[in-house]
Amino acid sequence: MKIPPVVALACLTFNPVGLAQAPAGQPKAAPQKSPVDLAAADFYTLRNDKAAKVDEARFKQLIAAGIAFIQQNPTHGQVNGVVNGLANFSDTMTDKNLAAFRGHYRGVLKFALIDERNKEGLTPEARAAMAALEAASLDADMRASPDKETLDALRESIDRLTAMPGGGRFLVDRERSYVEIQTKAINAAAGERHLRKLTQHADKGVAGWARADLNLLEIKKAPYELKFTALDGKECDVAKLRGKAVALVFFATTNEGSVKSLLALKKVQADYKRELAVIAVSFDQEADREKVDALVKANKLAWPVHFDGQGAKNEWASMLNISRVPAIVFFDQKGILLTNNQRAERVEAEVKRLFKIK
Repeated sequence: MKIPPVVALACLTFNPVGLAQAPAGQPKAAPQKSPVDLAAADFYTLRNDKAAKVDEARFKQLIAAGIAFIQQNPTHGQVNGVVNGLANFSDTMTDKNLAAFRGHYRGVLKFALIDERNKEGLTPEARAAMAALEAASLDADMRASPDKETLDALRESIDRLTAMPGGGRFLVDRERSYVEIQTKAINAAAGERHLRKLTQHADKGVAGWARADLNLLEIKKAPYELKFTALDGKECDVAKLRGKAVALVFFATTNEGSVKSLLALKKVQADYKRELAVIAVSFDQEADREKVDALVKANKLAWPVHFDGQGAKNEWASMLNISRVPAIVFFDQKGILLTNNQRAERVEAEVKRLFKIK
């Protein structure tokens, strides 16, 4: 069966002296990061520090840094990522000996939210960002220990966020995750019912995403078939990977977060070679082919790499409703699409769930 196509969702400064140009062959200087971008980078460095001691002091330090960023920069482009990165930090503790710490982290975050969500002096946008963090925190609780009480609390938190000025920037992420939770915790029909309801949502971004995501349901009804010629010239038939879970990892050499997803998947795939196959899908332009090849070789990625040189107009992106990187599309061992929004830190847990590995 062929996957049906899916409808996816310069300014020159005048110089009176002349237009100055860099000498031929001289690389352009990398654009300087703003103080806010640097603050976000500091948060992720703290969050991703594998050498840091896992204890309550570290949890409080990370939470304080994340909440400070969210409250001070509630409309910045990276705020949604910080919200998710803070709420889902417990997923990074994959060692079974750290199981108790995962729950403890979520508890520390919950208490911090009680103190910070109604802090005096917050702007309406900052209050919306904190409400988004509260919803994301309940989302993480629900995924860790699903029950009706937590599911109801999660729904109420998303509804509150919807009614808040500035809440719209967070709604697609929150509703997408809620649909996934309903599908897994209740059944696929419940997830589809809510998705159809969201096509009438007052927020155009949510409604548009919901309509596009309904198209993915057609893909989920039968095993996928994807064939392509990889970057190295070898033919790849994804249907031959039946029996393994398959992760399509969308990346771009210019996007640091997506490269990190690649490297995170490299470790997981090395640990679960019999259960997991990975395919890298490039969002780079044709002019960047050598950069993609260099990245693959430098990191010794042995997976097939899909490269069509179309950037964000990548042919698979339109089929699978992928509009940006990083993104991971995840299929089960029967070839059925599970999600086009898998987080890198959740892949190992999902592989364990599918193959009943303890």
